[in-house]
Amino acid sequence: MRRALWWTSAFLAFGCLMPDATLLPKPDAGEGGMGGEAGASDGQAGEGGGSGGRTEGGDTGGMRSGDGGSGAMGGSAGGALASGSGGDAGVTGGFAAATAGATGAGVAGASAGQAGLGGEGGSAGNAGGVGFGGAAGLAGAAEGGMGTGGASAGGTSSGGASTGGTATGGASTGGATSTGGTTSTGGTTSTGGTTSTGGAPPLPCGPEGPSCAGGLTCDDAEGTSCCQSLPVQGGGFDRAPGETEPYPATVSSFCLDKYEVTVGRFRKFVQAYNQWHQTDLHPYQDEGEHPLVGVGSGWNSDWDSALPANETVFKDTSHLNSSSSYKTWRDTAESGEAERLPINYVSWYEAFAFCIWDGGRLPTEAEWQYAAQGGGLNWEYPWGDDAPSSTRAVYGCMGDGDGGASCSYSDILPVGSKPDGDGYWQQSDLAGSMWEWNLDWYATYQLPCNNCANTNTADYRVSRGGSWGTYADSLRATYRYNYSPTLRLNTLGFRCARTAQ
Repeated sequence: MRRALWWTSAFLAFGCLMPDATLLPKPDAGEGGMGGEAGASDGQAGEGGGSGGRTEGGDTGGMRSGDGGSGAMGGSAGGALASGSGGDAGVTGGFAAATAGATGAGVAGASAGQAGLGGEGGSAGNAGGVGFGGAAGLAGAAEGGMGTGGASAGGTSSGGASTGGTATGGASTGGATSTGGTTSTGGTTSTGGTTSTGGAPPLPCGPEGPSCAGGLTCDDAEGTSCCQSLPVQGGGFDRAPGETEPYPATVSSFCLDKYEVTVGRFRKFVQAYNQWHQTDLHPYQDEGEHPLVGVGSGWNSDWDSALPANETVFKDTSHLNSSSSYKTWRDTAESGEAERLPINYVSWYEAFAFCIWDGGRLPTEAEWQYAAQGGGLNWEYPWGDDAPSSTRAVYGCMGDGDGGASCSYSDILPVGSKPDGDGYWQQSDLAGSMWEWNLDWYATYQLPCNNCANTNTADYRVSRGGSWGTYADSLRATYRYNYSPTLRLNTLGFRCARTAQ
């Protein structure tokens, strides 16, 4: 019934997507591609058709099958912890892993209460997954065996030895070492695993950019800055978990903004735009380049004409004021939560320009997905494998609490409104709220992928995460979609990535 509602809502573009089981891009949708705003309430032409349409990327991962259980959620690991066909690792306090129904070896919990961000603890597991907090690279951790991070009372698996070495640090301080775990026996080496990189905690994310100059907070209770950027511990993961053919990828540690870019932050950019763009002639050729991707990942001066000429043009009805009904931008700052709403109606070029101005860049598709599925945990959603609900994500036109009975501007909520849906590294709204622009041109996944990005010119740029108006399927971490880089939609926004300092 809900899908019927979304498909028949003629006045709004939600980017409603039908699942596609292939990783390959489909033929171009051509004129009138679905998802553009009909603009009936504004007297506008539909935006989806006018942009030349777009293709459906569909689902790259599908539903995970055969998961038999999860790792321990707590400060210690080990002790006859059974899991099904891989299971997941626990993430609260300590970091336990138990795979293939085997007994988990004792592993010290990662310090700082979170694997991958502190100490030399952590563990591997997940039937060929990766180690996070301090475990050195495990080239496909053994099924029935575990990597050793820090001090381990259970030792390593005798059935599938780690080939990437052991952790180089001492025991972590954030979780007690298990004393009841025994070494798994009979495990076999996983053939589908990927290799973890970067066992050491990432470096700080550096100072905030100018978009929060003077202070902008997106969490009244904690006073969290809207510009907070959080470290993501690098490692390996499968870009298509559950598929017949694995698509392994590795990303180095990086920083990803906690929140999508808000109206308030974008306002600072617009106010500085004349000086930055007109006078100082930013963005420069190759500005915003990804240091590990290199050539083709930075700004191209051929794109200059895709940017507004000045602040006045930026605020005209072809740009931020494209819609009178669903735009989050207001020419004059409003009180209350209006400045905390995610910005929409921003093209890929404008999103990239903002991130450059703010001291960052757009995340690669591999980085974005890695953060959204908890790295090598390969979670189905940013919060884990539990099905989506309105307590975890802003989607399905349910933001105003009417259960999706109708779709309206009030369904767009301030960033960070659903903390229960935060990802493993605590980023908010990686599922729902706004589709998010990624750096990559849309294409088939690259193999091999070591800090990869598709920089070969194509027709569409990648977008990820679903939106406030899409249904639950689009919230999966593996779900891919794509838009023309010039397109503006009420469901399309972005967040920035940054290089760890």
